Amino acid sequence: MTPAPIPMTDLKYSRALKNENIKNGQKWYAVNKEMLKGEKGKSKFVKNSYLVDQNGRINPKYKKGVDYDFVSAEDWEIFKKNGFEVEIERKVIETEKGFVLEENPVLVTFYFEKADLNVFENCNEDVEVSDRFVRKCTLVSSEDFIFSVVETLFLDKMPLQEFKEKYEVRKPNSEKICPEQKFKYLNSDEIKLIISSKRKNLNTSLIFLKQKGSGLCGLFNLGNTCFMNSGIQCLNVYEEFIHYFIEESYKMHINKENPLGSKGRLAIAFSDLLREMWLENKTVVMPGAFKRVLGNETGKFVDFQEQDATELLDYILNFLHEDLCYGTNSKKEIIEENPKEYWKKYLEVNRSIITELFYGQVLSSLECMECGEVGKKYEPFMYLTVPIPEKKKFHFGVFLSFDSDNRIPIKILAEIDWTVEELKKAIKLRYATKLDILCVSVKNNKIVEILKESTKLSSVKTNIYCYEIDKEWSPENYIWLNIKILAYIFLNYNFNFIFLLKLENNTVEHIYEKIVSKIEPFINSSNIVFGYEKWKDKFEVKFSKKEKNINNFGFVTAFFKDSEFTDLFGKNFNIEKNLVNETEKNLNIYDCIELFTKKEILKGVEAVFCEKCNKSTNRSKKLDIVYLPKYFIVHLKRFCYYKGYEEKIGIFIDFPLEDLRIGNYKYNCRAICNHYELGAGAGHYTAYIKREEWYCMNDSIVMKINDVKKENAYILFYEREE
Repeated sequence: MTPAPIPMTDLKYSRALKNENIKNGQKWYAVNKEMLKGEKGKSKFVKNSYLVDQNGRINPKYKKGVDYDFVSAEDWEIFKKNGFEVEIERKVIETEKGFVLEENPVLVTFYFEKADLNVFENCNEDVEVSDRFVRKCTLVSSEDFIFSVVETLFLDKMPLQEFKEKYEVRKPNSEKICPEQKFKYLNSDEIKLIISSKRKNLNTSLIFLKQKGSGLCGLFNLGNTCFMNSGIQCLNVYEEFIHYFIEESYKMHINKENPLGSKGRLAIAFSDLLREMWLENKTVVMPGAFKRVLGNETGKFVDFQEQDATELLDYILNFLHEDLCYGTNSKKEIIEENPKEYWKKYLEVNRSIITELFYGQVLSSLECMECGEVGKKYEPFMYLTVPIPEKKKFHFGVFLSFDSDNRIPIKILAEIDWTVEELKKAIKLRYATKLDILCVSVKNNKIVEILKESTKLSSVKTNIYCYEIDKEWSPENYIWLNIKILAYIFLNYNFNFIFLLKLENNTVEHIYEKIVSKIEPFINSSNIVFGYEKWKDKFEVKFSKKEKNINNFGFVTAFFKDSEFTDLFGKNFNIEKNLVNETEKNLNIYDCIELFTKKEILKGVEAVFCEKCNKSTNRSKKLDIVYLPKYFIVHLKRFCYYKGYEEKIGIFIDFPLEDLRIGNYKYNCRAICNHYELGAGAGHYTAYIKREEWYCMNDSIVMKINDVKKENAYILFYEREE
């Protein structure tokens, strides 16, 4: 029989729940709002038990003040006398903000290994969930200390220090938790913790099973399965991830209800393979059982055709995520402008060992090029697929002459698609100059014109000379210098470089000194002469009129006799061979990531509808990396399709084995998946992995190596340095 509602007039001790009326440790009780109505209340009756789920937490679909409210302990006694037995007790706790009623405490699920149950004496009501673990669920305050709850529920007054020496508390992903901290610092209202004995022969290092072979175990090629073997070997370096499966912690998270997973079958097969590689002291293992499960569940890898290693990793990690996801698994789209809040909500829905260790976050920005409206969206990624930049093309002849007299000019690398403005910016950045840059085109040792900043280098078919020049210059302070060698009457030839001299005065002696200072770095040291009186016999100078198209600077030509020139500079002197030359650097992983985040224009068929403009408009799209995971996998996009055929981009990409810096993160390379092109569409995969030293894993062959070859790198596996 359902109890009748109690009239408010009978609640002699009813009082409002206000901050000034509550004290630390007070108990309050949630009561169905229908109970608080008088006899005239005719709305549908809802039992008090309906307010809470099986774990004692108030169901979020019920709202305080609408469906339920809190009454004091005195008032609850009245309800109990009238037949209401479902007790929903909540306590007042002290926080930084003062005393508050903790309406929904933290739900903690403790997992114990069977071997340790003789220590945890009060676990009679635990529910077994696997062949190794039993569990106990309980509600705790966010202000409670972890050890205090463990001691109260399970231990017989064991001192904290003894507990810390004998046992450890960790999350399912093997992250160790300090038992002296409060539950609130775990940043979740649903927490899973494993309590187990400390193993003398096990820890979270990759060396923890060294006695069993350190996992350095080859995999038989079942027939074109090198792509699978190399992918598994690369994943086999990530210790938290591997430890989770070898220790069988994954069993507590198997989600058999998720239609997107394999109901745990792939997770079990993956664990069995890793345990065989690590625990059975084998030098080579047959991965046939894992491949059968992978093929049956994905429908992709059933046969023995060559496949892509990246696609394999995508399938393995995605299925493991779906098999082991213990988030809310809501399909509702997450809309959040704050990246931290987005990530928090994303993990609440999609929490698994995979999302915690492998997932990062990017911000996608889409800007309308007509109205300027910007749409932003945060997106997760499991690995980063980065494009390979095209090999850079450079202008054939760009030279930089410095303001300093004793610096040899440089032949610099200037990208052919730059404008003159971009060239100037690049020079200032590379050589840290605070002076302005003057750029001119030069043909046959004559200045053709001063180049405008908007000019594309690709349109300049002559050499380009760049000069450092004062920001506030005047024509009287500069003069062009050309050098000619008098061989025979009609066979004069040029030094083949035009200098710009900065003058302090216009005397002949000073101009001689400036000319000498410019050519001195090219002179054989044994032939250097000093003083104006000596130099005036080596060459003579002639001045010409100023030209308006070259900044009104004057011209001076220094004429050397052939014999004098040869004595000073040597036979067959060539100015370009004596210049400093910039060398082209190899493309590297930073170039690839920069291209990944570079703004691109979406137009034509890629145009996007703009609600503000009410039509399809061109958009600029940009990706920015917001958060990087502990295990950072970079896939170099080496394959593209051209005229219906797959082609491999073989450009060498350099990358650091240690100290990859991205933002505030530092990463070290733990594994490399290599792809070798064998011709006619055939290829072969191997893996380099890092234990204490580097090893090459070539199917069943395991070989220690001294040198890591980077030419065929396809997928890079990095780990964040904590």
